[in-house]
Amino acid sequence: MIKKSIIIMKNIISFLMLAHISVFCFWQMANATDTYDWDKYQWPEFKDMYIDSPLCKKQEITLWSCDTAKKSFTLCSSREITINTGYFQYRVSQAGKTIFQYPETLKPPISSFTFNSSPNGDAAIGFKNGKYEYVLLDALRGPSTITVSGKNINTTITCENNNATLQLNYTLKLMHNSKIWLNEH
Repeated sequence: MIKKSIIIMKNIISFLMLAHISVFCFWQMANATDTYDWDKYQWPEFKDMYIDSPLCKKQEITLWSCDTAKKSFTLCSSREITINTGYFQYRVSQAGKTIFQYPETLKPPISSFTFNSSPNGDAAIGFKNGKYEYVLLDALRGPSTITVSGKNINTTITCENNNATLQLNYTLKLMHNSKIWLNEH
């Protein structure tokens, strides 16, 4: 009887914690509007929260990264972005050599990327390259993944590292400023 009560109490506490996190994430999304003060988030106060990738240049931000046994996948970004300036670039390396990048040239992300955030805290960047769609998922609780789908392919790559950097306020500022945040309002 006591063990059953303890299990029930643990389940209730877990539920309340998840409900609190979900309400906080929903509140963050609901308040991420054009009237929100995004200028209060400045690069120097967030730079230590991002883990550098060798695929990104020194002046770039490693917005998201994923390592597997054979390859490294990274989303690099300029430090400042607007609808007309700055860039994101997805890069893949194998044995230390870049084997793929999208887009090929650096350009503002509005024509190339989309961003979604979920009430559960997950965040995702998507893009299309030819006949393939890519989704870089940064799960708040769980592994980050890359999903690639197209005519004859639908595969998910599970990352060995979890960085949860797509949920950081500075990243959200970049998504807002670039106008690629699909469910912002």
